[in-house]
Amino acid sequence: MRAFIGLLDAEFRVRYKATVLGVHHTGHENQGRARGASAWEADTDAVYVATRQNGSSDINVSRERFKDSPELPPLCYHSVTVELPLVDDDGNAVTSLALELSDSIDGPPNTTVQARIKGKNQLKVASGLREWIRQHPDVGVLSSPDLRALCKAQGVTRPRQTEVVESFLALGILTPAVGGHAVHPENLP
Repeated sequence: MRAFIGLLDAEFRVRYKATVLGVHHTGHENQGRARGASAWEADTDAVYVATRQNGSSDINVSRERFKDSPELPPLCYHSVTVELPLVDDDGNAVTSLALELSDSIDGPPNTTVQARIKGKNQLKVASGLREWIRQHPDVGVLSSPDLRALCKAQGVTRPRQTEVVESFLALGILTPAVGGHAVHPENLP
């Protein structure tokens, strides 16, 4: 991986004075970092994580790590279908997906979240998150160790913790952030 990144740097970034953007998927347990070789993040200048809430056309791009600059707030987009001035072989209009910058992503309405949170472990962790928010009103990011401890305190086993966190990511209750997960109380039932 390190050699591959070095080639991208020498043959594209330096040669053409261009930005090289590599796209990769996240790990199964840690939704905030690339799956596989750690060189993917260690040898690059920045890491962005794009998440899309289920059933929504809103996309949140968090800026997780920068080599030479401080953390920045997330970028929020709304995806729209645009018609291109082209037709395919069957005479149909060709469309593409475009992203429009938006002020913020509201996330799914609470009624949708409530309808999807039915599992006993999800309900336990939701309750624990509400209490954490009450005790930490000025802290927006829950560290990964603290989230594990919160789940454990609610009696949620380690394998179930991953399932709960993934469902909360999909519902916009949590989003990946530097050091853990940002908590969005507006999306908690």
